[in-house]
Amino acid sequence: MYVNPALARLSGKPADEHLGRAVEEVLPFTGRGKGVLREVLADGRSREGINDGVTLSGAGLEHHSWRGAVPPP
Repeated sequence: MYVNPALARLSGKPADEHLGRAVEEVLPFTGRGKGVLREVLADGRSREGINDGVTLSGAGLEHHSWRGAVPPP
């Protein structure tokens, strides 16, 4: 639904290539993906955490750490 400019830079893909896709489709080398979304949907509790992974942005693979939050719908 929405991709902020920082995520678009991190992934090396324009925001419109993210829309309608699962996290692991756009950032295939990053942590939890759909698992955390399913946890939030199952119990209605938000999740927050730090994720580590690599992306294909820039000149090849780069290691990144970032903090994210997944609120219930």
